[in-house]
Amino acid sequence: MSTNQPQKVFKKNSSAEKASWDYFEEGYLTNTYSAVVCITCQNFDHSLDKYFRTVLNCKIQQHLIPDGEHLTSSCSIWSKRNAEEKDYLLRHKIA
Repeated sequence: MSTNQPQKVFKKNSSAEKASWDYFEEGYLTNTYSAVVCITCQNFDHSLDKYFRTVLNCKIQQHLIPDGEHLTSSCSIWSKRNAEEKDYLLRHKIA
């Protein structure tokens, strides 16, 4: 017997929309020497621009992340990746 529960629906932004986003202002992202960096945040995402270059971005704040900052910086709304995704990444040796 299945139960009908409402599911969360997130608007998926196209690469074209993401390309129109601005970069974070200088000083907004803070350098850190821990695992709390953009790439480990559940809001981190990436896509390709029209020239097939990788574009790093934050889905929640809808800003682009400068190259390399995703490995060394974080912001005040950093949030841990959910456990299921983390387990998947570890099993497939992606993380």
